[in-house]
Amino acid sequence: MACIIKSVSSKAPLVLAFFVMVGGTACGDNQKRIVRSARHGEGALMATNSDGLRRLQEMYSLPKTCTEANMRTAREALALKKPEDAMKVFLCWPASKPIPDDVGLGLVRIPEGTKGTAIGRQILLPQGRLVEPYSANRFDMARDGAIEVERIRITQPPNVGLEGWVYTGFLGRVGSPPL
Repeated sequence: MACIIKSVSSKAPLVLAFFVMVGGTACGDNQKRIVRSARHGEGALMATNSDGLRRLQEMYSLPKTCTEANMRTAREALALKKPEDAMKVFLCWPASKPIPDDVGLGLVRIPEGTKGTAIGRQILLPQGRLVEPYSANRFDMARDGAIEVERIRITQPPNVGLEGWVYTGFLGRVGSPPL
């Protein structure tokens, strides 16, 4: 098992560190998470049931147009200064969608800076299906319509004890500065 710690820039998630669990012990302070949204101060959504998981996947999965071929074309276009093809690079950047005022059933808005403890990590597939993490790059995840989520337990008011799934792109390690 391993703990993966992520932080978010305004453009895309970035893996900061990888810590291995030893002898069944947790990763210590690395289990503590803080909500950091890409849309400064907006917070994040937590799915608390299957309806919420479906909506979370719909909001944050990459489009199927995020392919290795499109990225290769975009990189070549950037090198050759061809802006019309270079725009394809944006196909693989996660869109930071605003959180609607009426989040609906199964979703809870978690305020920016809320702290919690990581309980588990899984991959969320279309129709809200959770599966064990598998080896996949950004293009595989887009093809599958998958996003990585962490199950967290909130440890501070007003939602103390609330458990649910949060898109890992909106979680950072407590004590690490935002990017």
